[in-house]
Amino acid sequence: RVAKLLKGQGGKCRECGQWFREGDVVEVDHLIPRSRGGTSGLHNLQLLHGHCHHLKTVREIDRQEERRA
Repeated sequence: RVAKLLKGQGGKCRECGQWFREGDVVEVDHLIPRSRGGTSGLHNLQLLHGHCHHLKTVREIDRQEERRA
């Protein structure tokens, strides 16, 4: 799965656009979270650096809180 995503993304993180390098923390992220009906199919997944994944998650939580306010 990771190899297919890596190839499909051209070796780059979709969040920051930087190349993945050996030793980087790489995480699989759901474009549409499973909690909102997303699947674990390749079409709904992307690879992100670990720190990029964290920042994306924080941004999404902030948006959800803004909608509730």
